Amino acid sequence: MGEKEKKAETIYITEEELGPPSQPGMPPVGMPATPTIRLCPGCQRQIGLDTVYCQFCGYGPLKATTSYEVKKKGTAALLAVIPALFGFFGVAHFYLERIGTGFLIMFAGWALAAASVLSWVLLGEWIWAVVLGFLYIAVFIWQVFDAVSIAEEHYRALETV
Repeated sequence: MGEKEKKAETIYITEEELGPPSQPGMPPVGMPATPTIRLCPGCQRQIGLDTVYCQFCGYGPLKATTSYEVKKKGTAALLAVIPALFGFFGVAHFYLERIGTGFLIMFAGWALAAASVLSWVLLGEWIWAVVLGFLYIAVFIWQVFDAVSIAEEHYRALETV
């Protein structure tokens, strides 16, 4: 077999063969300093940086990235609370790349607010307005905790990579 006819081989190296990290917080000796994998936003499994569609769940197209994008829970909490005070629930879920969930939460908040006001103004049923108001507050609190929980899961998943 000549040099021109050689085929590329995939070589797998175990952690034992690599040895310990050269410094704390650094990858093991022999591993690239820049990450070569990331998490799929759809299923949270590890995929390559150059992957366009997730091979596990089909999520995509994925934007090209050269490093991990860390979603901070403080930012998620602020984006869940501040816009929600003005009636825009779900903004933190957009930040966390959960677009569908963000729209669902936003429309649910608007529907509860509208139903609460309309039940009081048009029907004169203040009890329904109060019940729907409590549901509105419950959705507000839940979406804050959900956004922070998703950000924490994302961060923990990146720590294991």
